[in-house]
Amino acid sequence: MINYSGKYRKGKPIGLPYQGSKKKISRQIVEIIKENFGTNKRVYDVFGGGGAMSCELLLQGYDVVYNELKTDVYEMFKKSLELTEDEIKTFILSRDEFFEIRAKKQKSPIDNLKLLINSFGNDRDSYLYSVDKSEPKYKLAIEILEKEKDWRNYKQTDVYKAHEGRLINIERLQQLKQLQQIERLVQLSRVKEMEVGKSVNRLEHLEMHNKDYRAFSHVEGAILYLDPPYENTSGYVTVKSGVISKEKKERARKILKGKPKGTKLRDGTKVYSLNDNGRVYVRETSNGFNSKLFYDWAYEMSKKNIVLISSYAISDPRFKCVWTFEKAGSTLAGGMDLSKKERLFMVCK
Repeated sequence: MINYSGKYRKGKPIGLPYQGSKKKISRQIVEIIKENFGTNKRVYDVFGGGGAMSCELLLQGYDVVYNELKTDVYEMFKKSLELTEDEIKTFILSRDEFFEIRAKKQKSPIDNLKLLINSFGNDRDSYLYSVDKSEPKYKLAIEILEKEKDWRNYKQTDVYKAHEGRLINIERLQQLKQLQQIERLVQLSRVKEMEVGKSVNRLEHLEMHNKDYRAFSHVEGAILYLDPPYENTSGYVTVKSGVISKEKKERARKILKGKPKGTKLRDGTKVYSLNDNGRVYVRETSNGFNSKLFYDWAYEMSKKNIVLISSYAISDPRFKCVWTFEKAGSTLAGGMDLSKKERLFMVCK
């Protein structure tokens, strides 16, 4: 039985703005681990992604093993821990610069980080702003970075206020998202020096790997936090009419209408896009992940470790839901709630 007081570390969650990230509930999950299993065990973040869980665990004093199979994501997270604020402030891209980098056949971790923080939905594929809005917003963000020391509070700066009236007809300036993304990356780069409890170089307590999850089959006496790909995503097919409600399609249409052509919205395994006639097109993504094989592995690992799995649902009856995050559901870009709840699962004992 899992108990949780409802408390968690104050302050913003930390991690790459990576699709599928558990950043929004990472502080709660780590508090659940603390309250139920203590702080003296090493934690393996085996499907580490954007590193939100690893960062939160480090801040709470754990020894952490971060692992991510996707090499580009692994390299982005690793590089982000080494950057300085001055370096990160150069990452804002114009629309032309974005597509020049996207066209590269071989991309460096820096290239991928730049694409990540300048893309719509952090998909590294679609530029953050539409054509008519991209240049003035890009120029304003650059000007604020160059002239304002307190660029994080950009709405209060003289530069922002001077431009607000002139640009109000283009789009309300409450969304200079490039500056928001830069701030997130700066925060991540400082995780090594942030203090929660005693002051240490937190990266000394971080081990990093780029391996398949089965490479950790030897582990004993640890806590394994597992956030695998969604179950039952074995194809990339058009979703049949009627499976997605008209309300969800209409909300997706309203979001997509104001975005550049080709923009996609993702909700778990679903991908929404607009065709040339303005019709919502829904497809199911594929990742080739063998959920059954994974559940067998997780079950065996639970015999000598504490195993926690994040998912919306698990079909294997050997696992039961031990906690539901009622306020953390799946969302499309724009904050659309699709009524799927994040849950934690453990082996039935």
